[in-house]
Amino acid sequence: MANSYYHKRTRMAVIDSGETSDLRTRFQFSHGLRLEVFYALQALTDSSDIHQSWRQAASEALPEEFYRAFAALGNTPILWPLLADAPGTIDASVSFQQLMDSLQTLDLDTFREGILVGALHDRDVVVDLVEGHLDLAAAIDRAPEHKKHLWYTCVGLYPYDEHAAVPLALQRALHDPEGFRTDALLCLNLFWEHVFAATWEGLEPELLRSVREKRRLFEALSVSEFLEQAIMRLEIDEERQVLRSLRGGCEIPLDRLHAAHIMPSAFNTRRMWTSYTDAGCKICETVFVPYFDASIAVEPLTSRQVAPPAPQAAPVNLEPALIFKALGDGTRYAMVQLIGRQARTSADLARELGVSKATISHHLSLLREAGLVSESYESGSVRLSLKTEVIHQLSTLASTAFAPTA
Repeated sequence: MANSYYHKRTRMAVIDSGETSDLRTRFQFSHGLRLEVFYALQALTDSSDIHQSWRQAASEALPEEFYRAFAALGNTPILWPLLADAPGTIDASVSFQQLMDSLQTLDLDTFREGILVGALHDRDVVVDLVEGHLDLAAAIDRAPEHKKHLWYTCVGLYPYDEHAAVPLALQRALHDPEGFRTDALLCLNLFWEHVFAATWEGLEPELLRSVREKRRLFEALSVSEFLEQAIMRLEIDEERQVLRSLRGGCEIPLDRLHAAHIMPSAFNTRRMWTSYTDAGCKICETVFVPYFDASIAVEPLTSRQVAPPAPQAAPVNLEPALIFKALGDGTRYAMVQLIGRQARTSADLARELGVSKATISHHLSLLREAGLVSESYESGSVRLSLKTEVIHQLSTLASTAFAPTA
């Protein structure tokens, strides 16, 4: 995402100054949830200051199942705009179901490649990564210095730390694309059902208003002036005839630009943009620029709009052997003691126990499998607490297993 320019550059004849009007016709104004649903998820799961009332209501409306799946994806908000890259150049005005169908039916290799290219911005590097010729650390190291310090720093890939959230998430996408997609689609479905379907209904008229305003501005200015005044973080280099990002070091030759879709966003505060090779024109690029409009109001969900929480089923089929195995390790036992007293994040546990986050993640997977951990999203973090009802049932479960009554 954000300047995802990744194919080999095959130059055509350089556009001359007489084709300026042709360039203008390639800028199109529209709105849609194709990207907005992903930016909304990023704003919700990030420590964003925008739309606080909406974020609070949305966080409370989402079921625990969402937070479990998000934790399995790596608890990293940048995941959502990267995931938005996977479907490629589907129409910006698709319905939510069409978007989900597109993601679900994608070939797994294409799905994985879309996410990795969105993160690394280099298809050749991604091919080497998938084929095992490079590991992620070597892929990051191979990038130019300006990309490391701009884009890779922005998304959390540089300085490289194999135990950090984004590298761990990309490793899972690389090695377990099917499981990664399953968890991602679950998060998207739950977000739509419990939050964004109602949000979108109120948001769409505001987006339409913004489109009309930006189109009027575009009609009164040159393309270069428009990009500057509308704070798109893009510019036209007239001399070199390229569309260039003001950060990230990405350029698209104007003779390759098939279309630039200018779209309003209520959530894209980082002003990310993306581009894809057009499926119908192998030497063309389609660019999506979802500009952030701070004037767009996002109303908090009302009690009428919020989907009722699913009833919490009592623990069933718990296995005493699995629970005792989980509690049999000293670190896991200490973790259970801590979260039994007070909800904590993974970072809290790592700090208090003096171990790495990777070690905590490993032990958490076993505690989850045993059914001992409850997870909730609060203030930008997943907080872990003990499922005390499981502990209360453990004595009965153990008695039944070890000393059944006659």
